[in-house]
Amino acid sequence: MEEIVFHHTLPIQLRFNDVDKFGHVNNTVYFSFYDLGKTEYFASVCPGVDWEKIGIVVVHIEDRHQKFSPDSAGYRHRNE
Repeated sequence: MEEIVFHHTLPIQLRFNDVDKFGHVNNTVYFSFYDLGKTEYFASVCPGVDWEKIGIVVVHIEDRHQKFSPDSAGYRHRNE
C-alpha cells in the first residue's frame, strides 16, 4: 500500500471532554478537529482572502473509523 504524504498538519490539544474514561476520543469530536484543520488549511493556502466577503461551505463530510487490534498497532502481548 502506498504511503500518503500530508503537506499540512495541525497539532491539536485534546480537552478533558474530548475523551471518555478509557481515553478514547469521542467520534463526534473528530468533526471539530476537521473544522480546526480546514480553517488553518485555507488560511495557509489562500493568504489575503477576505473571509468576511468570501465563504466556503462544506457540503459533505464523512468519517470512516478503522478498527484495529493491538496486534496490528505493533503491541506485543505480555505472555509472548
